[in-house]
Amino acid sequence: MIYPTAAITLKRVIIELLIEIVIAVNFLYLIVFQNGNNWLVGIFCVIFGLVLLSLRFSSIDLISSILASLIGPAGDILSSETGVWIFSNNIFLGIPPWLPISWAASFLLFRRLGQSIGDLLKMAPKQSKSARG
Repeated sequence: MIYPTAAITLKRVIIELLIEIVIAVNFLYLIVFQNGNNWLVGIFCVIFGLVLLSLRFSSIDLISSILASLIGPAGDILSSETGVWIFSNNIFLGIPPWLPISWAASFLLFRRLGQSIGDLLKMAPKQSKSARG
């Protein structure tokens, strides 16, 4: 589902926003209640990331999500090693094995939510200065 910028419609933006909200709710559920199930969380993080990439694909998003999957876990590893926090499922370098994938998917989720909300705001009818009072 790659859309050119001219094809931005209210219906498409609302559908994308609903998909993003469903992903966000499921993402939170998985991380909070299923964090011990590495395969389940890892597979769904990959699925969520691919769905988010397919909504509006750009090479910048791909590069940025790869950077997020490297930089985010590096900070988590450092924080875990220095005792700032401890993960309950710290299998790989003090972090859960799915955490890098989760960072990439989270980055894409927040980017897509921002794009969808921005598109909705652009589509909102503008009030003229005389109508505002």
